Amino acid sequence: MYETITEHVRFPGGGGEQEAWITRPAAPGQFPAIVMCHGRNGVTDPYLDVAVRFAEEGIVGIALNYFTVETDPSDPDEIASMAGALKVAQGLEYVRTDQIVLSGYCRGGGMTYLGLGNIEGFAAGVVWHGGLGGGEITARHPEQQFDAALRIQVPIIILHGMSDPGVSIQRVFELAQRLNELGKRFELKAYWGTRHAFTLPGGGDYVPEHADDAFREAVLFIRRTFGLPVGTVNPLTRQPVGV
Repeated sequence: MYETITEHVRFPGGGGEQEAWITRPAAPGQFPAIVMCHGRNGVTDPYLDVAVRFAEEGIVGIALNYFTVETDPSDPDEIASMAGALKVAQGLEYVRTDQIVLSGYCRGGGMTYLGLGNIEGFAAGVVWHGGLGGGEITARHPEQQFDAALRIQVPIIILHGMSDPGVSIQRVFELAQRLNELGKRFELKAYWGTRHAFTLPGGGDYVPEHADDAFREAVLFIRRTFGLPVGTVNPLTRQPVGV
């Protein structure tokens, strides 16, 4: 497990300057990176801690705050912010630029579908209980996440709760069926009895054993996708890590 270093950065994004926290292994070398998009509750300490945990596992964690300018950005602004974070990652000397992953929780999971369907340069995706749309098409929301997901050309893993009341597992299964019909490379793991935001400590639906497993699945998926040694993965909440 790596010692880590965290820095705060600002960069151009949708609607204006955005911010992110980048945590990297302190050891020399080049590593995969994961751009993380938070849920509808914004940046929290557990969300920042996950970036640290990824870095401890040898994956640069980039915790994007896409609420930097406003707390309800449009989809085009969100896409611009994800593209900006990708550009930041591509400019880091310690990042393998062909091994940058896009990921997100809740609203950020829906953004991951949109980002991977609309931005070139990401090499894989991790979706944690991500939204799949269904609302009205407007200028602020010009495309459903479901439709964007069908255009994704890189491997993805979807981690979802079977009892999610906000994004039904039936909708996720429908997406999985369509992805399979289209020959897309994806993995899906569903957790029994688990509701929506089960992956991050602090929420009422947090399930520690399932959160640990989902984190492990994400790390192993990234390592497999990029042909890295699989190795072992420590639990998500092995100890309070902080930033």
